[in-house]
Amino acid sequence: GSGRNKKITLSWLKYKWADGYEVYWSYCDGTQEFKKLGTFKKSTLSATHKKLNNKKEYKYYVAAYKMVNGKKILSITGLFLRK
Repeated sequence: GSGRNKKITLSWLKYKWADGYEVYWSYCDGTQEFKKLGTFKKSTLSATHKKLNNKKEYKYYVAAYKMVNGKKILSITGLFLRK
């Protein structure tokens, strides 16, 4: 999404099997490098990214995760692209 409002709130659907979610973001500048916005409990289905640069555009993805034998297994559940 665009940083014009200096913050954006993302929401996603609940996955029954998920132990939680991770949200990642990147600039829409051709880079494939994503930074983690945060890790969220399974009951949390939204996140707000604050202090955005109003001259940049952003992209996000949400990954649901399941803990298996002490390891976090990620599954990408949604990609958010807004201009």
